[in-house]
Amino acid sequence: MLMFSSVGTNIFNDVLPVLIMVAAIWFFYFLVGFVQTQGKKFFAGMTFCLMILVTMFLPFYFITLLSICALLFLILYPRDVKRVGLLFLEFNRKHKVFVLFCVISLLLALVPGVLWYSDGKSGEYLVSWRQTQEGNAVALTSEMINASGIIGPFSMESLFSGLAYNNVGAYYLPVWCVVVFLLGLIVKIDKRSVFLWGAAAILILISLGDVTPIYPFFYEHVFFFKLYRNLHFLFLLSIPIIVLLVVGQLRDFLKLNPPSPGQQKNLIIYIFAVHVSFGVFLSLLHNPLKSSYAILVLSCIFFLSYFLGHFQKKERIVWAFLLVLISAQSLEVFSYMTRNASHWFEYSQKPYSSKESSPKFKFVRPTEEEKATDRRLQGFGDIDDTSGFVLADENKYVGVKWPYLLLSNIKEDVLKDYVRYKFVAYDQVKPFEDGDLKALEKFFAEKPNVALVPSEGAKREAALTKASSRHNPPDFISQEGPELKVTDFDLNRIEFQTHFDKEKFLVYNDSYQSDWKAFVNGKPAKIYRANYAFKGLWLPQGANTVQLFYRREREFFNLFLIVYFWYFMFYLIWSFKKAKI
Repeated sequence: MLMFSSVGTNIFNDVLPVLIMVAAIWFFYFLVGFVQTQGKKFFAGMTFCLMILVTMFLPFYFITLLSICALLFLILYPRDVKRVGLLFLEFNRKHKVFVLFCVISLLLALVPGVLWYSDGKSGEYLVSWRQTQEGNAVALTSEMINASGIIGPFSMESLFSGLAYNNVGAYYLPVWCVVVFLLGLIVKIDKRSVFLWGAAAILILISLGDVTPIYPFFYEHVFFFKLYRNLHFLFLLSIPIIVLLVVGQLRDFLKLNPPSPGQQKNLIIYIFAVHVSFGVFLSLLHNPLKSSYAILVLSCIFFLSYFLGHFQKKERIVWAFLLVLISAQSLEVFSYMTRNASHWFEYSQKPYSSKESSPKFKFVRPTEEEKATDRRLQGFGDIDDTSGFVLADENKYVGVKWPYLLLSNIKEDVLKDYVRYKFVAYDQVKPFEDGDLKALEKFFAEKPNVALVPSEGAKREAALTKASSRHNPPDFISQEGPELKVTDFDLNRIEFQTHFDKEKFLVYNDSYQSDWKAFVNGKPAKIYRANYAFKGLWLPQGANTVQLFYRREREFFNLFLIVYFWYFMFYLIWSFKKAKI
């Protein structure tokens, strides 16, 4: 990555490309090792790499790479396809229990992604800035995906010049890579080179977005191309392939051994001509890097000296030359980036602890001014108020359908005064039709002592109608007291105790989503969609213990995963000690 300029610095602020690239590189290492030896350790390595890749933000980047490699392998090595397939079948026959464990582990790793995709189709989740006509919050429009191609995030206007002004994300092509590529043109092309060229070229062409017809074709005909979040990740996957290709060309070129003095002379002339021609090309550009010319001179000296026999039995000199040629220009580019990059991050002055990352519950959400003050006082890892309702229309990760629609149709100054309070206790409810948005805005402005629920939730209104209560304001609970006390809180659950002098309809101003479940005094209770976008439930008179959970069953599934994978790890350790892996 060092050879590819400040694009490589993105690995320090975005862990996804790192995990995708590292796991992909190791997968192919284990794959080659398995084909060569059929060792269980290589099969286990492939399994763990695939588990990492399928649990990433999206596994489809790697699936695209793997599909491209499989297609090229089928075209270039048709006779080896059957042999490799038989190797896998024979391995499965000999190690059925081991393979079964690996397959089950991979399938379990797929579960979160499958659930995420199915949840996106439910209609309750959305990400407002990327929602498409596909009916799935996971999908993006072609225009949005195209904006994340390499034409967007990476500065590609000038590959060899103007880099003294570059910033994070600028892409340049190292001069020496071009030199090696040009010199390698006289080397015999083998299937391995064609394979690497093909894989890198296809990935780059797709990452260009609609600049070529390739990506639009895949977007229309391959479903997961609608799910890409960052198209330029495909370009990042091509970089290790390009590095392998350049290194392979360098190796093959250095293996050249001209059999006659005449051919050696021609090779020397070719080396000199390549360097001079590329130097002339650089001189015609605007503001090329200063190190470019120095790299060309050193490169020319290196190759001429190598083929004239001056480096025989002097490997240390060869390695020193290669180190300078590889690193010099990259170091210059990074020095410019360090000088020009913005430095706006605030660094923590105290060590991070897991306790600080636990969400804190507040009965009243802070105002924007209070929030700004809290943010300045927060330490690294602190989680700000996170009860599930984001009062910011510009926030692109709203997440749930009903709050987004509420924010889109109700004036914020009307809504924010109401939604500051997380608990509101009402005496009555009445039915509300979702399309009556004018009445909804009036409701939030006037704050009557009547909660709004869909028609099926208002059936108990008749039993609760009291003329006097309509004129009393609802109880906006601003702090802990005898009526309500929060005893446990996390992002996916809350537990509190109540003690009202009469039956109440309690609205918890947290985003409504149908997978939340409620228990009152240990018994299941119905959660209503209250006041259009929030959670509401009936509470009987007197003392009550209320628990709200979001998909509690998945917590048990997580426990199962922990137990299973610990068992799997002990099985692998036992197999290793038995010299079976």
